Amino acid sequence: MDWLLNAEGTDAFKGDFSAWAVSAGYQYGLSKRTSVYGALSYASFEDNEDGASSVKPSAVEAGLGLFHLF
Repeated sequence: MDWLLNAEGTDAFKGDFSAWAVSAGYQYGLSKRTSVYGALSYASFEDNEDGASSVKPSAVEAGLGLFHLF
């Protein structure tokens, strides 16, 4: 798959790739003005091209918090 050329006219991308991301979050009310929340996300990228420049990064992030209205 050759579809992108850089300024010098050479191919900037060749080969197969895949990417996807998943996120989920939830908020639970403890009282009328206070709640807790949590979130989790995952991202992935895979390049199936042969060679030393093959890249397979992935990331997982999580967060928890407390929210209060004054």
